[in-house]
Amino acid sequence: MHHFTPRPYIATRHYFGWYAWNVLELDDRDIALHFGHQDGGELVRKLYGRPDAALARQRMREAFRLAPTPPLPLAASGS
Repeated sequence: MHHFTPRPYIATRHYFGWYAWNVLELDDRDIALHFGHQDGGELVRKLYGRPDAALARQRMREAFRLAPTPPLPLAASGS
């Protein structure tokens, strides 16, 4: 008889939660539903939602790269 050990399952589940949150940028509520949670994503944020610093910096650089050119400041007019 094969004895089931939950460790690989838990590690895989945790990795999926991290990957879905950080890499795929899925909504925490969607991940929670996938896991069978009914708390609106609270447990996902608590257990799996640790932001990856390198990925966060990469997303920040990409957002600024894609951002429109900021408007030029208006010069004060002397009246």
